Amino acid sequence: PYSFAITAQNSLGTSVEVLTKSIIPQAGWKTAPVDLTPDGRDIASTTFNGKPIIVFTDAPKGVLKIATWNGLRWKKTTIDGAGGSAGRTKNKIAGHISLCTSGTGTNQKLHIFYPDAINRDLRYALYDGKSFIFEVVDGNGPEIQNYEIADRVRTASDVSISNACAITPSGVSVFYRDESQGILLGANKRVNTTKWVYELIDGDRKTDDRSTGDVAFHLAAYVKKSTTHIIYDSVLVINQKREITSGEVRYASRTGVSPNSWSYKTLDKAENGVPVAGFDVAIGKERAGIRMVWIAASASSTPVPNQIRSTFVGNTEKISTANTDGFGTPGASITLENGELIFNCELRLCSMNLTKANNPIRLVSSTQTKEPGRGVFVTVDKKRFLLVAIDRRIAFLIA
Repeated sequence: PYSFAITAQNSLGTSVEVLTKSIIPQAGWKTAPVDLTPDGRDIASTTFNGKPIIVFTDAPKGVLKIATWNGLRWKKTTIDGAGGSAGRTKNKIAGHISLCTSGTGTNQKLHIFYPDAINRDLRYALYDGKSFIFEVVDGNGPEIQNYEIADRVRTASDVSISNACAITPSGVSVFYRDESQGILLGANKRVNTTKWVYELIDGDRKTDDRSTGDVAFHLAAYVKKSTTHIIYDSVLVINQKREITSGEVRYASRTGVSPNSWSYKTLDKAENGVPVAGFDVAIGKERAGIRMVWIAASASSTPVPNQIRSTFVGNTEKISTANTDGFGTPGASITLENGELIFNCELRLCSMNLTKANNPIRLVSSTQTKEPGRGVFVTVDKKRFLLVAIDRRIAFLIA
């Protein structure tokens, strides 16, 4: 263990020594070679038709690519952003990617949602393993639809900030932030139909347990059978420095796809002693249930976050808190899989096993980066790796 003694010194003398907390140095995870792109930023991964796939952006070219493992190497194909036919765009692709799969076995279909960085639209690519079908989900409407209008149609709002998809027996759904009005929108396409049906989920009113906060800068979704679960943040107060001084974490769920069947709950709010919650959110299944995780700031650290907080669906009154002291400020983007959380810690990556009682934190990457990195898990040939985008370089790490 190491600690550091700090004193202040001037013409009047030397101050009393202040001793830092004890820290034990750790090595980061080992790097494994991967040939994807020398400059990538946004990544997502899943298993498709029994094989691992990776979808990522090539930052200099502004294109979206897919890589499929064929047992020997990664086969890379450009999805969108390079122009072409069948609904592709020439605009730059950059921003959050969400993936969902439908079907079973080797007859699956891959649903890819991603933003157009120029027009600020939400785009959609459907992949059957051989070819793609492209659509603009939302953002290319004739005008911005006011949040007070109940019957929802396609809007002209900026819908490029966040998105999360979900597959239910009824069809495919995607949830996304309307940046122009600070509300949470949704679109779903039912099985055997061709049109998107739109809805306004939250951020428009205080009745029916809804909120008027500036919502869904960060959101995540999870489906169990026919029930959809969404977790998202809600910004309430911003000071003159553009710092969030009050915020909440919200949870919504429904069975089916009816816009009127949502139920709402505020998971974390200022009354719980945490004035700012929701710097990023995640949701995922583990043995104990469906866990929801978010980053928060205590009263003493506001507006800088210093906590990882979590709870389970069905037991939301019980919130677990873990401090990140000794590892620096936590921040977006976070990834949750089987109770293991990957999060940014002082411009590095850290991991936390939330299934263990003392929530031990480990360094994943030991050097600080220029911007926050992102990590997602991928299993290749029965080996589990963490696929990371750090300083726009994509690499594999293994504990």
